[in-house]
Amino acid sequence: MPATAQIMNVIMRDGTRHFLTLRETCRPDEVRARLETAGGIRVCQLSRGGFQWRMWFQCLGWRFSIANPFGELWFFVEDPGCPEDILRCLRRRIVASLR
Repeated sequence: MPATAQIMNVIMRDGTRHFLTLRETCRPDEVRARLETAGGIRVCQLSRGGFQWRMWFQCLGWRFSIANPFGELWFFVEDPGCPEDILRCLRRRIVASLR
């Protein structure tokens, strides 16, 4: 499953932090369903356009999003100051739910 299961620190133009990359192994509806059963994750919106989609969700009081470029899932945190402990906890939940 892991493409880059390490926590990354890539600040994007819009100010968000790209912190995790995984292979895209299922459709967006399945990603949504799996995340919602992971515990503590609330999906807020799913937007589709052609082959790409984007999903926004909240976890532990922080706002996140997922994009799917190049057959991968890119995970972003809206506030790049989000603590590393929260990102590691979320990574564990995401990786476990998307297996």
